[in-house]
Amino acid sequence: MRRILLAIIVSILGATTVYAQKSDSLNLKSSSISVDSLNVKLNTLQHNYDFLHCDYKLHTVINSLNEFSNTTNIASNSILISYYNSRFDKDLYSTYLRLYNAKTEHFKSLKENAGVTILAVLDKIQSSNFTEKEIAVIESAFKLINSNISTAEEALNYLEVVLDTYRKAK
Repeated sequence: MRRILLAIIVSILGATTVYAQKSDSLNLKSSSISVDSLNVKLNTLQHNYDFLHCDYKLHTVINSLNEFSNTTNIASNSILISYYNSRFDKDLYSTYLRLYNAKTEHFKSLKENAGVTILAVLDKIQSSNFTEKEIAVIESAFKLINSNISTAEEALNYLEVVLDTYRKAK
């Protein structure tokens, strides 16, 4: 009776050991597949982040240049309104001249920032594997930046012309 009971216990323990080994090998294969799947998802997320970050940086530059152009044109219009509504004011002219100088320095920094941002994005394009569509989106943002730089420069030149007109009204 003891031998039969011992044989039953040994066979039960042996069966659980074999089952446990089979289960562990299935878990290893499953976790290997899971790690590979997570790796692919991580690479996809990194790629998407890189593209969105580049796009964000480029559009930040675009918006800064737009804001500069708009505020410069508003300043020019304000000077013109002052020119038409009153006589030349020396103090006001010196304030306008300081505004022009500040706008000129601001434009230089915006232009430099645009150049640095474009170089950083070009570097990211080289190190990442962006699709053709993503590269086309980035290239269109480059063109828009160049266009906005021209627009901002024209706004600054217009402000200079308006200041000269105001100065000549003495």
